[in-house]
Amino acid sequence: MFEIVKNITFTEYKEIINIIKTTYNVDFVNYATASLKRRVERVYNLYNFKNVEEMLAKIKADEEFFDAFLKETSVPTTEMFRDPQMWIDLKEKVLSKISPRSEYKIWVPEITTDEELFTLLIVLYEMQILGLTKIYASTNIQQNIEKIKTGVLDIKKMETNSANYTRHNGDYQLSKYFDLEEKRAIFDQVLLSKVEFKFNNFFDINHIDSGFNLILFRNRMLYYNPNLQNKALDIVYNSLQLNGHLIIGINETMDGSVHQTKYSLISKTENIFKKIR
Repeated sequence: MFEIVKNITFTEYKEIINIIKTTYNVDFVNYATASLKRRVERVYNLYNFKNVEEMLAKIKADEEFFDAFLKETSVPTTEMFRDPQMWIDLKEKVLSKISPRSEYKIWVPEITTDEELFTLLIVLYEMQILGLTKIYASTNIQQNIEKIKTGVLDIKKMETNSANYTRHNGDYQLSKYFDLEEKRAIFDQVLLSKVEFKFNNFFDINHIDSGFNLILFRNRMLYYNPNLQNKALDIVYNSLQLNGHLIIGINETMDGSVHQTKYSLISKTENIFKKIR
């Protein structure tokens, strides 16, 4: 028997977005409509709402459900060491040049899942510079923070993760960093304790800090329209210190941004930029 997938109209989608804005001051207006609408419909079907009015009532009345809604509509990172060459370039062209005499500040905003953060921690550890770094990871989804802190990954992901780790020329076996169980892998809690998690709306005026040396902001702008992309680039530019580095996704671009000429391109294929003014 086939499961019936229920769709929502564009008018209903706009109503959902408006209710979220007025109730929680979370603004999805400038997110790419087609992609976000599909994810909203996924939640609509996952919770088997009878109609959109029932979903709207649940959003307005239940903050825990809204946090779950944000988690389900966020875009996850699917692999550790995704784009292995990027991690190689990051090590060789950026991290190898940091000074051991000063603290190195890193920000991973809009974090959705564990994989990118775990990868970063392993890279810093193997370069023996983890002790020099202060790492922030921020999101406006409390469930994401709670999930990442457990360090738990699906064991079925480990084959792909291990292959990526090998391709990036890791020093050991990826299993060194996990306790492996039958159905799950648990990341090294000592390494994970080096991260300071912040419950933070990326697009709010007040940000967690400034003067960052490195911001990892990969594969987020794909889901924004041009207005929101420019706003995001404003935020990361103002959060970076001079000579700090920004990394965006390999399929993303800074073309058209007022900040484009304020960076030099460190890695053309991997979209690693250095703030020069």
